Amino acid sequence: MNTTPSLENLIPAAGVITVTDFVVLFFVAGYLIFAFLLMRQIRLMNKSFSTPLGSVFSFFGRLHFFVALILLLAALVNL
Repeated sequence: MNTTPSLENLIPAAGVITVTDFVVLFFVAGYLIFAFLLMRQIRLMNKSFSTPLGSVFSFFGRLHFFVALILLLAALVNL
């Protein structure tokens, strides 16, 4: 019987799912670091340059950070 090699036989599905989960977790963790740095930059900018919308920027920066944190927790739960 002649069998042709295929990708399904070469790489097990469970291994692909595990690798994909860790890659997604890595990128979400990187995004959380970005959100933290963005929140920090907003705080520093509000200290050096005051605007009437400074509190709005701070609010959205913190909201963005906490959404990224929830996303990281969801990715951890999914493992």
